[in-house]
Amino acid sequence: MPDPVRVRFPPSPTGLLHVGSARTALYNWLYARHAGGVFVLRFEDTDRVRSTDEAMEQALRVLEWLGITWDEGPHRQTERYRQYSEIAARLVEEGKAYRCYCTQQELDAEREQRQRAQQPLLYSGRCRRLSDEQRAAFEAEGRLPAVRLVMDPAGETVIEDLVRGTVRWENALQGDFIVLRSDGSPTYQFANPLDDIESRISHVIRGEDLLSSTPRQLAVYRALGAREPLFAHLPMILGPDKKRLSKRHGAVSVEEFRDRAYLAETMRNYLSLIGWSFDDKTTVMTTTELIERFTLERVNTSPGVFDFAKLEWLNGEHLRRLTPERFCEELLQHLQRSGSPLAANSDRVREVARIVQEKLRELSQFDA
Repeated sequence: MPDPVRVRFPPSPTGLLHVGSARTALYNWLYARHAGGVFVLRFEDTDRVRSTDEAMEQALRVLEWLGITWDEGPHRQTERYRQYSEIAARLVEEGKAYRCYCTQQELDAEREQRQRAQQPLLYSGRCRRLSDEQRAAFEAEGRLPAVRLVMDPAGETVIEDLVRGTVRWENALQGDFIVLRSDGSPTYQFANPLDDIESRISHVIRGEDLLSSTPRQLAVYRALGAREPLFAHLPMILGPDKKRLSKRHGAVSVEEFRDRAYLAETMRNYLSLIGWSFDDKTTVMTTTELIERFTLERVNTSPGVFDFAKLEWLNGEHLRRLTPERFCEELLQHLQRSGSPLAANSDRVREVARIVQEKLRELSQFDA
C-alpha cells in the first residue's frame, strides 16, 4: 500500500501573496485532494525583519477566498527555533556539521581570492579543520560561530523530478553551507527540510526558482537519515511579453482580482491552466472537475503565460454558469464592497441582473 500523500505550502510572509504563490498553493491543494491526502500550511517567518503578521493575515484571506483549505497548520517556523538549534548541535556532535568562526570580512576576502583564481565561489571549509585550541582562541575573541553542514564533494546528487525528469548536480559545486547563523537563526536551506521531515511531507511541489536549493536540502535529509520526498518543480509564470510576471504587467496580488469581483472559481480554474492542462481542448472546469483530473504528469516544463484577456473571458464563462440567484448575490456583494450607490436599490439590481448576466465578463462592468 503506497504511503499517504502529504504536501505543504510554505509562503514567506514578507509581502503580498501573488499569483505565482497562489498557483503553487493551488497545485499542492489539488494534488492532495485528488489523492485523498493532507495539505499542510506553514509560514516560513525566520526573516524577522521583513516578516509581518499583516502579510500572514493577507495570505490567509487569499487562501480562504480561493477555497484552498488546509488540514494541518498554520505552523510558524519561529515556533521551532529550539528544535533547529538542537538538531544543529547534534549534527556537530556526530561530525556531520561544524562550527565556523570566519568573520564576514574573511569570507569576503576568500571569495575575492577565489574569484580572481576563477574558482567556484564556495567556502573553502577551513574551519572544518580547526584544533580545539584554535576554536578556544576564536571564542576568547568573542567570535560567535555559525554552523555549516559537511558536504561530500564526491559524485552527484540526482533526483527524478515529477515534472522535469532527471536532474543532476555536481556535489563538488555545493560547498559546506551554513545551516545555523551566528545569531542562532536557521537558514532556509536548513529549516525548510527540517520542517518537511517533521510534517512527514511526501511530495515537495514548488516553483522552479527553488530547484537549485534541492541538493543542499537533500544533504540535510541524508545527514539525519530521513526519508526523502519526491520533488516536482513548477514552471515560471510570465507576463504577456514573455518576461517574468511582475507589477509592471498589472495586477499580481490575488486580492486585486477579488476586489475587481472575479469569482473564486474563475481564479481556481485559470490558475490551474497556467502550466497544466487536462487535454488540448478543455478550458472551463469546475473545482470538482479540477480535483478529479489534476495530475503532475500533465504539468508543463515550459513557462506559463498570464493572459489577462483569457482570464476575463473565463470569468464571463463562469458568470454565465451561475444560477440567477447566485449571480445576483455576487453582483450585490460587489456593489456593496465597492461602495456603489446602486447597492441601495437591490430590487432594481435583481431585475436588471437577469438581463446582464449573459453579457458581463467582470462584475465591475455593471456600474462602469
